[in-house]
Amino acid sequence: MKLAWLALAVGALAAETPDFATRVQPRLVKAGCFSGACHGAGSGQNGFKLSLLGYDAEADYRAIVYQFRGRRVNLVRPEDSLLLKKATFELAHGGGKRFPADSETYRTALEWLRGGAPYESAGRRRITALKITPAASSAARKGERVALRLTAAFSDGSQDDATAYALYWSNDDAIAKVDETGIATVNGAGETAVTARYMGLFATARVGLPFAGDPGQIERATPTAASFIDGRINHNLRRLRLLPSPQCTDSEFLRRAHLDILGTLPTVEEARAFLESREPDKRRSMVTALLERPEYADYWSLWLLDLFRLQSKNIGERHVPLFAGWLKDQLRADASFAQIARAMLTSTGDAVRTPALNFLRANDNPKLLGELATESLMGSRSRCAQCHDHPFDSWTQTQYHQFVSFFVRVNRTEDGIKLADHGEIEHPKTGKRVEPGFPDGKRAVIGGEDRRPALADWLVEPGNRYFARSIANRVWARLMGRGLIEPVDDLSASNAPTNPELLADLADFFQRGYSLKSLIREIANSAAYQRSAQANPVNAPDDRFYSRALAAPLGAYALADAISQATGVPEPFGKLPLGVRAIQVADSNVESYLLDVCGRCPREASCDLPNAGAGGVRQMLHFMNGPAIQAKIAAAGGRLDRLRSQKAAPEAMVEEFYLAALSRPPSGPENDYWLSRIAAGKDPGAAMEDLIWGLLNSRAFVFNR
Repeated sequence: MKLAWLALAVGALAAETPDFATRVQPRLVKAGCFSGACHGAGSGQNGFKLSLLGYDAEADYRAIVYQFRGRRVNLVRPEDSLLLKKATFELAHGGGKRFPADSETYRTALEWLRGGAPYESAGRRRITALKITPAASSAARKGERVALRLTAAFSDGSQDDATAYALYWSNDDAIAKVDETGIATVNGAGETAVTARYMGLFATARVGLPFAGDPGQIERATPTAASFIDGRINHNLRRLRLLPSPQCTDSEFLRRAHLDILGTLPTVEEARAFLESREPDKRRSMVTALLERPEYADYWSLWLLDLFRLQSKNIGERHVPLFAGWLKDQLRADASFAQIARAMLTSTGDAVRTPALNFLRANDNPKLLGELATESLMGSRSRCAQCHDHPFDSWTQTQYHQFVSFFVRVNRTEDGIKLADHGEIEHPKTGKRVEPGFPDGKRAVIGGEDRRPALADWLVEPGNRYFARSIANRVWARLMGRGLIEPVDDLSASNAPTNPELLADLADFFQRGYSLKSLIREIANSAAYQRSAQANPVNAPDDRFYSRALAAPLGAYALADAISQATGVPEPFGKLPLGVRAIQVADSNVESYLLDVCGRCPREASCDLPNAGAGGVRQMLHFMNGPAIQAKIAAAGGRLDRLRSQKAAPEAMVEEFYLAALSRPPSGPENDYWLSRIAAGKDPGAAMEDLIWGLLNSRAFVFNR
């Protein structure tokens, strides 16, 4: 009888005592004990190491309770535990005071120690969901505060108010800044994501302040849309009171679409024909025609080569054009992008006969192959999870190694890929073999010795939250100047899209057939894509809701070709035949002064990073003073030389260069200025060269929009 009573008493005590994993550790994480600047650092602090942000609760429990013979806890006199005395600064502590003795964190830790410092409560529970409220809030004025509330749900049906113990951050403090208690202060017009992290899960709320647009005017400027793209964007514009810019001019659309789809300026003849056309649907017709031109495959295959980081240094000089040629064939045929990805991930054999396998020949380290696959095909940065659970994403250390295990049996040969019949990867913490698995927690079902088909199946299956969203977001960024998620290779749990509904719709649209051409066509035909870049007083600050076109510097290949096309002088590229265009140069290691000046990506690392060379001071100085432009202006056989030999009238010459460079004729004042300069100068030819130099150095030329 006494034993039964004692068992009941101990059980009741255990049930009432806070456990370490779900009550004590989250409070210590909030106090900063597990941060990278404290004991969560790679080597810990002063011999005491905890996991970064508490990703490994079991190891942390052992370090606190048992390490150094349990010196950090005192279960006989809990108040004297070093864990409490150091954190409250009753004893000297290099990390300073982490929480006061009258705090909830102190009381919880003390109660845990008094209850015997259990790892788990009597009824073991694990966190299953995290909810933040309000999910969206719109302030009425600057300085208004929004109190966010965070609720954690657990496997036993219980819920905790986690508001005080979560970690918070804002994607844009200029719009809304959040403090450590979950109170967001609105600082400016717009909307941003505020993210909360608790016990490895994330929840995001949208917080913002509408702009100052007139609702009636905005309603008239955003009529009912036929495109799902415009429906989503117009809803946002009305909700945020953002007045959109009007439709761009025909010349702006002509230049924009040619550069975005072909990486190529329209010719003078194409510009004249389009501007003179009275066809009511000429923009839609032109987009369809552009997607069938060979330059489309040339230009977009370069994007993929940059995305996959393939260069002669890692796959061999003769294999780059083979892989590029295969990509071009797939793009011309509008092959399913899912099948392209599948071929790259699963091919074996000889790289000449099967160029797709060169993706896996980028290096012979399975971890680097896994990281390349996640970054390029999933838009996800898994690298941090190699050493610890990702602090800002849902990748765990185990999931990282599960993903890498798909590649451990892939062996690179001199000219191909062969599959080994053995090879495993061990978990760095346990030393045990890691079976293949996916970052969404799904179990991998391996049908044979080759693990990669299971990975490809998972990647392109309907509902996969990585592949379709990532490619759709990247294509959107290329055409619209900014991704719905930025950076485009950070589709993490803590990086919310500016328009989640639109990104979901784009991914669904893309997933129907994984047609890159269809996705490009749908975006290019939208009213959002065809807006002017000219800002109005309301939308001038907007850089993420697509109320206006966003100007962006031309990419290196498009800019190099634009210079050659406008001047009529081809650019040499290494040992390639003269006349090969920049968008046909597959290998990033081909020698080219002009491409280097224009800021091409060397593919040594991600090409998603902002291009320091494009549109910067270095490029400007080279264009103003170097041979990139100077040597082409009056070169023999060039456009100016040809017009001079034809004795073209000054008016015709001025118009042709405006059409060649900017896809529009000169305005009246522009025409009058240059004709007067030519007529008044002692050297009319010098004035004409000044015109060309000015056009090619103008923002209108080196930027797209």
